[in-house]
Order: sequence, then structure tokens, then C-alpha cells
Amino acid sequence: MKTEDSLDNYAYILRLWRERPASPEQMAVWRLSLTDVRNGERRGFGDPEALLAFLHERITTHSNRSAVEPADNE
Repeated sequence: MKTEDSLDNYAYILRLWRERPASPEQMAVWRLSLTDVRNGERRGFGDPEALLAFLHERITTHSNRSAVEPADNE
């Protein structure tokens, strides 16, 4: 039986925002965050590559688990 804490699925709220530069010579910077909908934990990222690296690590770390689980006969 799968539980709410199963590592077989994840749900996040993605937030993106642009930080205005301190001076006109500087470029605006995009920031990103993911909030885990199960526990409210928020992770911030300075660029899209960091966010993608986090997601890649999340799914590859748990890919060694068996893809087949026993059927729930309840």
C-alpha cells in the first residue's frame, strides 16, 4: 500500500520572480522556489539550472527502488 509519504511521486508549487537590479547598469535576475505541498518546505534557487539539478537528484536518487510493488488487495 502506498502512503502519503511515498517517494514515488512529488508535488511542488513553483514560484518564479524577477529581482530588480540595484542600478540601471545591472540586469534583473530571475529567482525560483519550490514549495513541497505535503509539508510546506520551501527551497530557493538562484537559477533554473539549480532547480533542474535538484529535481534530477530527487528522481535519480530514488530510481534504484523497485518499480514493482505488491498489489493492494484491500
